Amino acid sequence: MNALQSFFQNHVLANLTFGLVLVLGFLAYKDIPRAKDPDINFNWISIITVLPGASSLEVEKRITDPIEDAISRTVKDLRFVSSTSRDDVSSILVRFNQLSKDDFRERITDLRREVQNVYNDQLPEEAIDPEIQEVTTSSGYPA
Repeated sequence: MNALQSFFQNHVLANLTFGLVLVLGFLAYKDIPRAKDPDINFNWISIITVLPGASSLEVEKRITDPIEDAISRTVKDLRFVSSTSRDDVSSILVRFNQLSKDDFRERITDLRREVQNVYNDQLPEEAIDPEIQEVTTSSGYPA
């Protein structure tokens, strides 16, 4: 008990010890592994295609409908396909059923192939190559 009383009476030693504990705690905190925001896949795919200078009705007929039809006919395990056509831009959201990672990768490959086939065969030449992106927590909802 005598050593503890002398420690509390020596203010410089107590302050130095407190500072050392803070520094060591901060260094240890930096090295602690911690989970960051996990990357959660919602099984959603976004397809955006641009047709410069086109009205929304023209985008619907020339871009959105052919892509939607091809996807709905050939790609399996679809939960739903939703689209929006605006001036110059076609936006299609595809959601798959709950799948394993391997099956989901196969469906994405099928989807990309179908969209590329439609782009090469049916879409107007002035259309810009469709952008296909997976919607995950990191891409769709950045922290």
